Amino acid sequence: MARPRKNFNRDVKPSVSTSSDVRTTAPTDVVGNNGVEDTGVDGVNMENIVVEPEAIIPDSEVTPEMKHEEPINKPETAVPVVSTEVPKKSFKERMEECSIHFGQKYFDEMVKKGCDYKAFGDWQKGYCGLLDRVFGVRGKEVLDVGSAYGALGNGFKQLGAKKVTCVDISKQVIAAKQFDGLTYVLAPVQLMKAVETGSQDLIHASYLMNSVDAEDLDITFFEMKRVLAAKGKVFIIMNFGKDQKLSDFDTRHSKETIVKAATKAGFKEVTEIVNQLRSVDDGRYEFISNYNWGIVCFE
Repeated sequence: MARPRKNFNRDVKPSVSTSSDVRTTAPTDVVGNNGVEDTGVDGVNMENIVVEPEAIIPDSEVTPEMKHEEPINKPETAVPVVSTEVPKKSFKERMEECSIHFGQKYFDEMVKKGCDYKAFGDWQKGYCGLLDRVFGVRGKEVLDVGSAYGALGNGFKQLGAKKVTCVDISKQVIAAKQFDGLTYVLAPVQLMKAVETGSQDLIHASYLMNSVDAEDLDITFFEMKRVLAAKGKVFIIMNFGKDQKLSDFDTRHSKETIVKAATKAGFKEVTEIVNQLRSVDDGRYEFISNYNWGIVCFE
């Protein structure tokens, strides 16, 4: 068998070449090459110095010394390959970090910015009234996912909803139980075990989906499909954009990506409801015309 040619003479200097087909980088030590103590390049001008490529020696030229040569890169001397790829976090780890992120500090900062999730006033009443004109919440079960303290859930309850369930991953907002008459559930939207299958007539998700990682979109919609009643609707408000991760807890999903994931779970986009909502809004509330909301509805 032909073997790689190897230079056994330590005194032979590397050749100099300006040929474009030969490497022009500095020679380096070979792991596992017995007898090599250093690169032997101290004080040498490395410009244009190359190591000639190894050649193949015909069997007729193989010497006894070559046959007994120590193999290069033996398992016990080879340098292990260390991966620089950051290991992906588990679902549990990501949910725990998300829960911590949306803690008391987050909501305190939002208050300073003028958005108090505990507040319930004309804005919340008007918004819930707008959805009621389209979906008709009276006598129905409503699930508000990413509910925070439940201000909008309280609005649906006041409009006559039979039952309103507020689901959020934040321990602080669920423990607060800010509004009476609501059912609070601490859970990620991807895994709402406490919500019964086929029980919800309307699922409302306001700016929740931007906090759902791309790898969780499918299971999120499958879980929504599980808890939704046969003739129920899913109403989503979010920021659409290019598919990209902006931060640990803010992802811009395109509308096409959202529709694709929902369709995979068995949903159908209902554009006529969105058109009806815009028509009602322009005539009375002007929520949608005043805000740059991305809206999509499924059944």
